[in-house]
Amino acid sequence: MTDAGPPVLSLGEAPKNLRAQGGGGPSTWLALCLLALQAATLAALFLPRQGGAPALPAAPPGAGAGRSGEDLRAVALKLEERSLPAEAARAWEQAVAAEASPPADRAQVLYRIGKLHADAGDFERAAGALVRAELAAPADADLKAKIGQRLVECLRRLGRYGEVGRELSRRVEVGGDKTGKGKIVATYAGEELTEADVDRALERRVDQMLALQAGLAPAGPERAAQRQALLERFAEPETRNRFLQDLLQTELLCRRARELKLDQDDEFREASRSLEEKLLADRLVAKELEKLQPTDVDLEAHYKSNASDFALPETARVLWLPLVSGEEAGAVLERLKTADDFRAEAGRRAGTAEGAATGAATQPVPEEITRGRPSTKLHASADALFALAAGEWTKAAVGPANARCLGLVEEKTPARTPPFAEVRERVFRHYAERKGRELMGALVQDLMGRYDVRIQAPEKAPAGGSGK
Repeated sequence: MTDAGPPVLSLGEAPKNLRAQGGGGPSTWLALCLLALQAATLAALFLPRQGGAPALPAAPPGAGAGRSGEDLRAVALKLEERSLPAEAARAWEQAVAAEASPPADRAQVLYRIGKLHADAGDFERAAGALVRAELAAPADADLKAKIGQRLVECLRRLGRYGEVGRELSRRVEVGGDKTGKGKIVATYAGEELTEADVDRALERRVDQMLALQAGLAPAGPERAAQRQALLERFAEPETRNRFLQDLLQTELLCRRARELKLDQDDEFREASRSLEEKLLADRLVAKELEKLQPTDVDLEAHYKSNASDFALPETARVLWLPLVSGEEAGAVLERLKTADDFRAEAGRRAGTAEGAATGAATQPVPEEITRGRPSTKLHASADALFALAAGEWTKAAVGPANARCLGLVEEKTPARTPPFAEVRERVFRHYAERKGRELMGALVQDLMGRYDVRIQAPEKAPAGGSGK
């Protein structure tokens, strides 16, 4: 038998022994006919055909009529190109049903149908197609592994967590996932979370963090080094344990939300669509920005033409001596004869209450200030201190009324332009950001032309009127 269309059901004359029962009354005969029809229909829908794979659902009457399987496959591909997954899945189903014999790539097509239904959000039909795909691909281990992952995800999205546990257990029993998963670190509701699962989740989290931090900068050697550093940080036992707790918490909350059908709310679906559109747009931008792979020659040329952007401003290390409310700076300055006197007084004032009471000194930490930027201590500009030499201190209080201080300049570093090798990473980011803006501008202009965008100018207000 083939997969072409639904079975033809016909009922002949009833056997004599059935006609004889019950006196051959019309009601009995009608009931028997209905039972026979139901049994035949159920058998046609659910019993496997030759080859062990269940039949696809019958196409709607007239769907694909008169068209070859090859034509319907072409239609299905066109629908996929136009991002119509549900219609594409139905077209693939019609294509398989229209072919005279089971196609050689039946399992691959069924797997494709399952993915399309999942993309359309119809996870129940997706799961059905994936089960049929698995039965049709008994010898293709790689395909069966992909089918299994998709099937588990569909069951999760349907909230069938008991089925998820049984499916995962079955795959382990038949040897599907015996190797490479490592130690089990947690179990919940019949499922296992292994070291390999945590490692994969960590890598995804790190890649997401880098994508958010990178902005317009494309992937490169610097990104690879950052990724490795983050992975090493997450490998620390305490950090890894916190991540595991967060992973379990999210999984349990999502599980309960699906049980309550919260993922079927209109608001949630609208938010999901908006997020999908944003992710798709970001993915396109990322693909375009991958074209930016500057060489060292490009970066050095960019550095030379924008040297002022990489100049380092003048800085100084300042030791602050805070004044209490109402205290006159002159009275304090009379006691300060040397820089060591200043440090000792600053230490006494920065110490603990016990230290201040006993006169014990502590060593306060100087602040590094930058010309043109506010001081963290003063919450105001400290540029006046750049007029002093190292070892000198202010002869009057500086800062606002609630943060009056005297300041000792411990060390000064003049402004300078560092060599290219020292600021190569900054040059790379600067180059990527500038070229990224140029590329994005060109991309948007191209898309506006491609999709014939026309922005309507606002209507002008009538002469002598206010307008709206």
